[in-house]
Amino acid sequence: MASEAMEAVLRTLALAASQNPDDLKPAEQQLSAWECELPGFYTILWSIFKNRSIDGNVRWMAILYLKNGIDRRWRQRVAFQEGDNVSAVSITPEEKIKLREEMLTMFDEPVNTLAVQLAVIIAKVFRLDMNRQWPQLLPHLVELVKTSSGLVLHRSIMTLQHVVKAMASWRLPSHREIFQDIASQLFSFVLQLWVQQSDLFINTLQSSQGQVHESCSSSLELSLLSLKMLRQFVVHAFNDVSDIPSVPELIERVMTTIDRLLTVRAHLGVDHPLTDTVKKQCILCTKVLIDLQVNKPLQMLPYLKSILDFFCVKYLFAADMEVLLFERFIVQSLNFMKAVLLCNSYTPKVNRSTLEPVADQDPRVLKGYEIKMLFFNAETTVNILRQLVTRFFPLRQPELENWEDDPESFSYEETGESWKFELRPCVESCFAGMMSIFSVNLVRPMAAMITDVQELDLHDLEAVKIREAVYSAVGLAVSELYDEVNFPDWFEQRLQHELQQSSSKYLRRRILWLIGQWADINVGKQLRPLIYPHIMQRLSKEEDMVVRLEAAATLRKVVDGYQFETEEFLPFMENASSLLFTLLTDVSECETKMLVLFVFNIIIQRTGIEMRPYAGGLLQYLPSLWEESVEHNMLRCAIVTVLTRIVRALGPMCTNLYGLLMPIIAYCTNLSHPAHVYLLEDGLELWHLTLTCSPHCTVELLNQFAVWPDMLDLREHLTVPPIALRPSAADSNPATGCCVERFAHASSLLCDGQQLLLFGGFGAVESQAHQRISTVNLLPLSTCSDGNNASSLLSMGREQVMCMEGPVPRDGMFMRVVELSPTELLLFSARSSPMKASADVHRLRVSASTASACVPTPNSGCCTASALSTPMLSQGTAVDSPQSACMPEAGHATGQVQSPKPAAATMTHSTCKQPLHLTSTPLQCQGDSPCPRWRHTTTLCSVNGKHTVVHFGGRTQQDMALSDIHALDVDTETWTKLASAGGVCPSARHSHCTANWTDSVLVVSGGVSATEQLSQDAYWIMDVSPTQVKCSELTFSPPLSPRYAHTSHVVGDTLILVGGVLEHAVQPSIVIADLRKRAWQLIMLEVSPQRPLLLHNHSSHIIQQQQATNQALHTTILLVGGGGNCFSFGTHFNSGPYLADLPMLQLL
Repeated sequence: MASEAMEAVLRTLALAASQNPDDLKPAEQQLSAWECELPGFYTILWSIFKNRSIDGNVRWMAILYLKNGIDRRWRQRVAFQEGDNVSAVSITPEEKIKLREEMLTMFDEPVNTLAVQLAVIIAKVFRLDMNRQWPQLLPHLVELVKTSSGLVLHRSIMTLQHVVKAMASWRLPSHREIFQDIASQLFSFVLQLWVQQSDLFINTLQSSQGQVHESCSSSLELSLLSLKMLRQFVVHAFNDVSDIPSVPELIERVMTTIDRLLTVRAHLGVDHPLTDTVKKQCILCTKVLIDLQVNKPLQMLPYLKSILDFFCVKYLFAADMEVLLFERFIVQSLNFMKAVLLCNSYTPKVNRSTLEPVADQDPRVLKGYEIKMLFFNAETTVNILRQLVTRFFPLRQPELENWEDDPESFSYEETGESWKFELRPCVESCFAGMMSIFSVNLVRPMAAMITDVQELDLHDLEAVKIREAVYSAVGLAVSELYDEVNFPDWFEQRLQHELQQSSSKYLRRRILWLIGQWADINVGKQLRPLIYPHIMQRLSKEEDMVVRLEAAATLRKVVDGYQFETEEFLPFMENASSLLFTLLTDVSECETKMLVLFVFNIIIQRTGIEMRPYAGGLLQYLPSLWEESVEHNMLRCAIVTVLTRIVRALGPMCTNLYGLLMPIIAYCTNLSHPAHVYLLEDGLELWHLTLTCSPHCTVELLNQFAVWPDMLDLREHLTVPPIALRPSAADSNPATGCCVERFAHASSLLCDGQQLLLFGGFGAVESQAHQRISTVNLLPLSTCSDGNNASSLLSMGREQVMCMEGPVPRDGMFMRVVELSPTELLLFSARSSPMKASADVHRLRVSASTASACVPTPNSGCCTASALSTPMLSQGTAVDSPQSACMPEAGHATGQVQSPKPAAATMTHSTCKQPLHLTSTPLQCQGDSPCPRWRHTTTLCSVNGKHTVVHFGGRTQQDMALSDIHALDVDTETWTKLASAGGVCPSARHSHCTANWTDSVLVVSGGVSATEQLSQDAYWIMDVSPTQVKCSELTFSPPLSPRYAHTSHVVGDTLILVGGVLEHAVQPSIVIADLRKRAWQLIMLEVSPQRPLLLHNHSSHIIQQQQATNQALHTTILLVGGGGNCFSFGTHFNSGPYLADLPMLQLL
């Protein structure tokens, strides 16, 4: 059987490696199916890969599928139920052990591409298993590096480098501690390895007079791999440079190696086969120093002066070293200098009156500032300024060649921001930083350079390039030179004559660019009539294309300036339109056409109705341009935007354009065409404006509404206006310290919505460090008038730790709470860590003495609780019970249970004088109980008149998602596993919600499947009976997007979904859905960028507040906590609670 499976996989891989599309697609589909259906699939792939007698293309496909499977299937062993078949979708522990053992024997793989993939797989496995589950890997690799040679040495070092790179991606603090420990053990070994291999390469190359030997190239590659590991260590493994072994030796050795590599590169010449590799290692050495400076600036202070001397004094600005330099090394040297110049850690706080550094601050900051200012003294900064402008600003030969060969590309490329990699953007960025920091020292020398270049001979190309470079520097420093350079006088006396008479297109282009730079700084009203004719002259067809494009860009800046006057430009309007139209027909690149159209767009916007006489030329060309741009949707977006501006300017006269407008509108709004993704929004705006400006309705306009039925299917995006969140009174005043900062918690409202109980979660209480919370906390709530009868604020007392008698539930996340009555709760434990889950259930009772202490005070300015016997809020969330019923108090005789129909809390003006007191009693449950898990739901309902809690879904460490359904009879404390009637039930899921609709009917929403994807069968209705549950899928029109980590409530027949994580949505929202009509509406929540809201892993409660004016109930959602962890951006806690006022629920 195993051999048959091997043969089948081998044949399918051969088909997948073929170039025949008829064989390729079925083979890929079969391989994807086997990932979930064929036991031992990945072991078979490994067996095929390690068999070197098999064709290399087939082995390549096997290793690729194995690598992709590691990402999806290695972390957990997962199984999910599909009817009566159980499909393995993960690599079993036995397979893992076998694969790990055999991977250690494959370091002699002769094919380099396959060896690289194997190294990546080993790194991925180690990143997931870490040293605890695969302790043999690192010692084995180190031993191979020490004892092997040739191919095995190369493969082991390459694998070690990939493993170190994978460890550098660890973000959890515990994992980073492991990485630091491993790095401390390996650092000296890797440093010695790098020194050994780099010396071997350089010495061998020098002794062989530049002849290429196999050992030479091999040692160079090993040196590169070792240096990459050192870079990962110093940047990611150590928090403090002092923790890095042999830091002075490393830095000194890096600079020495750069010295030797620069000499070797100059000796080899440009065409030598090893030149590029030598340059690559030299750049990698500079990256080590730059990364240290950027990530650990204060700890680099002992070495800062020597590294600055090395880059700036020894090489960058030393004339005799110019022959050793190459472009990328110059870029890296300037990047290091810029990193020092702009480092905030070297910028101390200063006294505003004396402008001297304040003494009472980190002495390292003062020391860094002192080193920076001593190095960049007045004389040095002026010298650097002159060198930057005269050596690095002038146009280089490759740029001049690009100008001639591809003028459109030359003009477009200069707008890019690639200062980290390309010389010109890097030099300009470094120059701008220096002028900003040292403007006091550099303004006059820069102004003097303007005078100096006026005497240069414009017939000499080198002189022209120097003048062009100075003008470029002046344009970059306009803000600093404003008081020193009188641009209007300079233009009238010098620049306009040079622009008109100069034979150099390089200088003409730079002067036009200079005008654009000064346009909003110091181009007065009297100067603009002088500028427009020069721009028109340089837009003419006889001019060089680069100059014409620069003239168009300058015209855009001048017209878009805040001092622009339409009357001044009108005499040039016709000429400008004609010249821009000609330019638009002459250029060929899509990006260039978009830039010219943008100029038209600005002119139409600024001139308004005055452009009407000149719109004809552009409108004649736009139809042909639209047809030519069939493959360029972004260009078509620009065309639609220009048309929108023209329609706005023409007003009622737009009826003359119906022949052009109607086909374009129809195309943009055609949802069956793929281009609508790009054009729909702009097309709708053009359509709306055309309707607004048209004086009467026509057949052409009516025909456009044929697409309206399809448009209605996009209601997910065409929503009601967003609603604003109202912060609580405590959140409005952070000084009270009452914000709830936690997520993955449970919460419950008591005392008629005036006391909020918080259970577990992850967060901070009383300004403590972030941690799993082990206490039950009480947060007093009240409503306070804000002077407007239509709304109220939520006021909070300080969060308090509850007194609890009896066993206290362990600290945990994702616990669930069910409200049996105003004085009785059920608390379901979840997990205290990813390795420890619990199935404990605790009954919590509110002490009777607390209930009697609630004395109404109708005239109090701030209300808290009324009597405990008042029905409380029932809720449905991912962290607590989806719906709770108004049940009799504990201890009363239980007859027919009241319907669990939601009874929202109604806040009234009263005061709760004493804190609540809880008594905890563990339930001694019997029957078929669910296994310990988390991220499940527990929902209170009424089954044959009995209190029943329905327990559905969740996940464990082994099972990524569960689909079993259990019911807990609260009175008898007995669990029953419910069978699904007809075998139909929701798929396995976690992080979903379940809310009570009527009695025994529940609504399931959202969740994450066993494959860690959003559950596509997201919405279900469950009808619960004592032994089984009848399930039917709930569908909406249009389809409602899946989500998870949200909260849900049912009010009447309306399902309310609050927040959650969706596939594409980034703004938090609330969905209101009619469960009978199966229609829904989306309401976006307005969130301030300064106070971001991650509306997941939160809890929420429905509150109905009584309006003073008409005694109506006003529905509001109370949002409590929420947030999450991100390996890249850290931990975020919402700063609420927040209140969200819902519109009428009868919207649908």
